[in-house]
Amino acid sequence: MRRDIFGLGTSQVVLTGLLLSALVYVAGLLDWRGALVAGFGLALSSTAFALQLLEDYGDMNSRYGQRSFSILLFQDLAIVPLLAMVSVLGTPSGDGQQSALVEVAIAVGAVVGMILAGRYLLTPLFQVIARTGAREVMIAAALFVVLGSAYLMQVAGLSMAMGAFLAGVMLAESSYRHELEADIEPFRGLLLALFFIAV
Repeated sequence: MRRDIFGLGTSQVVLTGLLLSALVYVAGLLDWRGALVAGFGLALSSTAFALQLLEDYGDMNSRYGQRSFSILLFQDLAIVPLLAMVSVLGTPSGDGQQSALVEVAIAVGAVVGMILAGRYLLTPLFQVIARTGAREVMIAAALFVVLGSAYLMQVAGLSMAMGAFLAGVMLAESSYRHELEADIEPFRGLLLALFFIAV
């Protein structure tokens, strides 16, 4: 699923955004800054509406439905850098624009760093924990990964929800996803309640 999210999702947002931006610019509707904002804005879809259509037609569990869901997830992630892009494009040239670019670079670096850490560090970490046979340690490690990712995103100037979401995707793609799912199952109701209270 990770390959679909960051492969198909990236391709869809970038290619569609650039194509629509070029059409808006060539048509003379906006300058290049406005064309970029409009093009990438129109490249995004309504996740709730698209998921409802997939459910109605019974395609959610098909390969097509899973790939569509992956693209929708990436679009939700892409909102943050796109909002940062709007901020940079709307900032006058000078110190303000340089400051905005630095903030965007920090945010992008944090996301990329977390994805790389999840890809190369999570599985070895859970391998060590699995050898101990301590179920409680596995649960604590998973919660630590989620909370740590959320805190990292907050420090980078992004939302904690985005960090928790990325951590969830990384845990779901790890070799120990089935063990983690079974271990966390008893706490699902409590965690859902905490989520809705926080929202």
